[in-house]
Amino acid sequence: MKDILHKNVLLVGATTGMATNGLLYLTSYLYRNGINALCQLRDNNTSDDALKTNIFRLLIEHHPTLVGVSIKWFQHIARGLRICNLVKSYSHSIKVVVGGNTASYFRYDIIHNENVDYIICGDGELPLLMLCQGKDEIPNFVYKEHRQVKETGFQYIHNHENSEKIFISDIGKIVIEKDDFSSFSYLYINTGKGCNQNCFYCGGSLQTQINTFNRKVPFYRPVKSVRKDILESVRYTDTLMFDFEIIGVVPYNIYEQSFSGIDLKTKNGFFYCWVLPADNLIKLLALTFNKVQLMIDIASLSENHRLILREKGMIKEQPTDEQLFNILRHCSEFKNVSVGFSCILGMPFMEHGDIGAGEEWIKNITDNFPSFNFLEFGRLHAQPGAPMLSTYEDFGMNVPALSFHDYYKVSEMNLEQGSYPDIGHLKYPQITYKDEKLNKAITLHSKNILMMMQRYYREKEKTCLFGKCSLLI
Repeated sequence: MKDILHKNVLLVGATTGMATNGLLYLTSYLYRNGINALCQLRDNNTSDDALKTNIFRLLIEHHPTLVGVSIKWFQHIARGLRICNLVKSYSHSIKVVVGGNTASYFRYDIIHNENVDYIICGDGELPLLMLCQGKDEIPNFVYKEHRQVKETGFQYIHNHENSEKIFISDIGKIVIEKDDFSSFSYLYINTGKGCNQNCFYCGGSLQTQINTFNRKVPFYRPVKSVRKDILESVRYTDTLMFDFEIIGVVPYNIYEQSFSGIDLKTKNGFFYCWVLPADNLIKLLALTFNKVQLMIDIASLSENHRLILREKGMIKEQPTDEQLFNILRHCSEFKNVSVGFSCILGMPFMEHGDIGAGEEWIKNITDNFPSFNFLEFGRLHAQPGAPMLSTYEDFGMNVPALSFHDYYKVSEMNLEQGSYPDIGHLKYPQITYKDEKLNKAITLHSKNILMMMQRYYREKEKTCLFGKCSLLI
């Protein structure tokens, strides 16, 4: 398959607010390789009229012959495809390529959309560059030819070696919001990719990584590439976000080498921790950054529930309550370190006793641990490719979304709201128990937690690095 050279390229995200970080890496890579590439990193257009005006403005001002739309999260499928529609309604001659986790997973469905010309599956830097250069045999490529869908298969997969050439650069030249960099509340630093776990609820699990990226082994990126990201990003934001770990591999050395010699004492660090951070890592972060926000991922507020799920092999290693309390105690030794927790309500094997235990746990940490500052939680929901979608009936549960059509309908509900919702108000395909009494108890539990946390934020005046803490319900 051969196409014309695309010299002017525009990349946009399907989400409102800050776009997913992949856009920045893709645009940086294209720009360094001679393509006049631009990306919109922030999209605050919450109405359809505003979205249309924004897309048309971008097309008029920048004259792209190729527009890339990132559909990473399934909640935004409909908005992503609406952007494709707007591009084609402006000029049918503009080629549209989509990518991202959700686009890759549902590639055989999305490619049939009349406003989508191509899909790049999995890692996209080299395939997108080759598309711009008009080359043949583009890897990771799905396209239409003579009304037939064709694909080249996964041939380009990031690993520790070839990702050396993937890093953030030239933000001042490639980001459209050149006059308002202060609006970037954070920039994400990608320290690695993949996962070696198959947590039953997760759409980023190992089995889904294989399906959407053909990535069978997770890896850390070369330190020198991470350092390039940091040095470029701190010129435009006060907060760096990190969200990657390889379970079983201690990340201390990666971070120590990445931060060494870079003055970050006026910057803030936001760290999603897939497992409990070690004491020496907490100390390193406290000494490196102005403020540090840790977000520790736990499966359930109930210790008993967490450990049962782990014992059954359904999730990664889980901490005991005492281990969590020890982390909070240790972080209290540093005035600039705060701790939040992220959890899911309504997991399999949840019992009425776990509800009371969870609320007691919240009362304990809000009363006794000053380093705690927020809780992020939400009901269990279906994610494309999650392992439990093939076993949910074994747990006496109902799943409302299994097919592309199901997920599209959910995303359509988000699009059809008068104002496009923020992350705390998006519609999700919630997984429920067939036991209605338990469902009602979990719903009440969610409301109780919300009230407990709102009272806590109000009385303690707690905030996180991004302002008031979000509650995902």
